[in-house]
Amino acid sequence: MYKEARIRSRSHYIAKISLITDQKTLKAVLSCNISLKGIFIETKELFKENTDCEVKLELPGTKPPIILSISGEILRVEEKGVGVLFKQMDLDTFDHLKQIVLTNSSEPDKFLDECERRPGFK
Repeated sequence: MYKEARIRSRSHYIAKISLITDQKTLKAVLSCNISLKGIFIETKELFKENTDCEVKLELPGTKPPIILSISGEILRVEEKGVGVLFKQMDLDTFDHLKQIVLTNSSEPDKFLDECERRPGFK
């Protein structure tokens, strides 16, 4: 069973998301829970735990579209969706991700404090 181990603030976010593994690709507009460390994507699609993946997030309202690409691992699979741990991203993606979490946070001051204490995404 999955043990809750969150150390980062999470924000609710709705975006066009692709979840790509060697076996399948999910492309949809989905609701998710996102932090600097990972993402929970609401989906009925079944994926395998401990599978390497790529998460692509299309930022809404950008022309041409800005698509963030993040390498990760599917750590948790539930009836409601999948939890992905972020493993690698470039600096621009990290900056965009930080802004997404901050803008959608219910506790932005807490999030900013976390960023000062733990400046990276791990």
